[in-house]
Amino acid sequence: MEVSKLYNVVFELVDENESLKINELITNLINSISQNRANQIEGYLNELNKAFDSSKSNFFSISSSKILKEISGESYFGQGAKNAIEEILISTPFNNALTLQKLQEFNKRRADFVSKITQLDTIFESLDLSFHFYNDDTYEIGLIFPEYVTENKIKSINANLHKWDQIFKTLKEITGDEVEDTKISLVNNGSLEFFFENSPKIALCLSIAIERLATLYKRILEIRTARLKLEELGAPKSESNAIQEHEKIVIEKAIKEIVEQIFKEHAARLETGRKNELKNALTSNVKFIAKSIDKGIAIEITPPEVNKPEIINELDTEENKRGKIIAEKEYKEKLAKVELANKRTELAREIFNSGKEVFKYLAIGEENDNNEE
Repeated sequence: MEVSKLYNVVFELVDENESLKINELITNLINSISQNRANQIEGYLNELNKAFDSSKSNFFSISSSKILKEISGESYFGQGAKNAIEEILISTPFNNALTLQKLQEFNKRRADFVSKITQLDTIFESLDLSFHFYNDDTYEIGLIFPEYVTENKIKSINANLHKWDQIFKTLKEITGDEVEDTKISLVNNGSLEFFFENSPKIALCLSIAIERLATLYKRILEIRTARLKLEELGAPKSESNAIQEHEKIVIEKAIKEIVEQIFKEHAARLETGRKNELKNALTSNVKFIAKSIDKGIAIEITPPEVNKPEIINELDTEENKRGKIIAEKEYKEKLAKVELANKRTELAREIFNSGKEVFKYLAIGEENDNNEE
């Protein structure tokens, strides 16, 4: 795994463990159970669950969640820890001694893990290693390719990256950004991971496609489940065929709406002929993204940490009054974009790597793509 991204994850976990006082809360829960104090048990459990619900690990990007899993820490933070403790309490409802034993064992394992990452955090700092970060006008777009997709073959990797270069260039032209070759800002190994820095406009355009495709993915799965159920119940073949045709119509309509939304919200002024050409290109791009999701390729968008401008905290004077107004407006706009990008990509984390092949048979102009390669 890439060291700077590991440093990010370790730093967040160590900081969170201290600020949320997780060790203290678990110890309080164990003590209240050992003393059989029902009111205290409920209170400490609620505090603990509240802390786990607020954990940053619940909102990690796909690549950061993958790192957390690789270092065997997913059951010690956030929803994973909440589930682990609930499982202990549910599995031993009438045996306080066994409950205490399992909670103490869990707490020891967690304390050992926290001790290791705390040491690692100290070592990273002493070596003067850098976090993986970017300024507040740059969003990171990551592509995580499972090995079974690329088979670690240069030809396959190159074909996928070439297509994504075309997607970024199309979005840049649509939004009015300078069209240039896409630069890779970071490569991680394991399952191949590539990261690219992009402007907020490109990230928000892509977030529209990801959100709408993730929603569509779940909807088609529901339709398909209903169709298969009808087939099991012996419904006429014509009904199943009609539902399959409906699936295709729903998909094509949704993709058209995605393209229209991106142009409506983000398109710069374009000459009519070129606008139509870019709409066709974007339609093909959205279908490619859909098929990528189908294959288990994870697409993540990581917004920057937006720092509050120092001028906002200054006392009002005639000299800084206008500057403060402008700075606060820009700051709020940046925060709104970050919130929007996070909200739009939240659902995507649920459906990546589901392997249901919802979009498998989408036509995406493959002959043209192959010629371009």
